[in-house]
Amino acid sequence: MSKHRGNQFVRSFPHHTSRHSTGGAVAHVLGTIAAVLADGANTGDGEHQHLRVLVTAMSPLVGPVGDPEDPTFQPNLVGQTLFLAARFGDSDANHGRILFVQDAPIEAQGEFVDTSRARPTAGNDGSDGPILPVLHFTHKPLGFIIFNGQTSE
Repeated sequence: MSKHRGNQFVRSFPHHTSRHSTGGAVAHVLGTIAAVLADGANTGDGEHQHLRVLVTAMSPLVGPVGDPEDPTFQPNLVGQTLFLAARFGDSDANHGRILFVQDAPIEAQGEFVDTSRARPTAGNDGSDGPILPVLHFTHKPLGFIIFNGQTSE
């Protein structure tokens, strides 16, 4: 993982207080951009760029992962494709659009939403394949994106 944060995850989960949080775990992944999709509509929660990311490496998820009966459960996201929502252009994500490129490497940290809790959204609504697990909150106070040598929070 990057030298930017190493394996240090936010442990207080400040994003869980947001109305947009699913209460999910924090995921830190490395991957390859499989597709750059059209931006999502701003429905009052900021503007988002949408990507599909093939996960090539990950740190263990931190926080509520799944079944409370099995607190040691850790999903392996390596080899899976995630839908990544990258917020931009407001006080939560104080950077502009990122010029993402298909097949380029990317590193990201955010809230993981498994397919059982993922809400259909533009680019991940099931119209062109199954609904994918989601990585969102890739901005402060929880997450970040490292792309093309630049860190965006």
